[in-house]
Amino acid sequence: MGRFGRAYDYCGIICLAVPGITEVTVAIAYGVILLVSSIADIVIFAVWGPQMFGAGWLLLDGILTILLSLFLLFNMGFTALALPYIFGMWVMFSGISKFVNSFDLRRFGVRGWGWIMAL
Repeated sequence: MGRFGRAYDYCGIICLAVPGITEVTVAIAYGVILLVSSIADIVIFAVWGPQMFGAGWLLLDGILTILLSLFLLFNMGFTALALPYIFGMWVMFSGISKFVNSFDLRRFGVRGWGWIMAL
């Protein structure tokens, strides 16, 4: 197992022993992940937006994801209760958006468009 095996064991024990802290930590992690994802969407829109068909949907996804991430980061009480639903809806809508945008990338001859569709 090595040196890091024990650290993972301790983290698992802490997660089981103190679920409240675990829930807050997961909420913060999801908020940060959503924030990074939304910034990436907006950067992609800024760079490729004029060349993409339906780029407005990508921008809308980025803006809504920023709002959702800020809501997750600054409203911990509600986030702890609704986290599975919020995360599930974000994954579903963001996934559909990226799937549709991958076909635009294919049409413009961007290499690796299939990876975006697969993700």
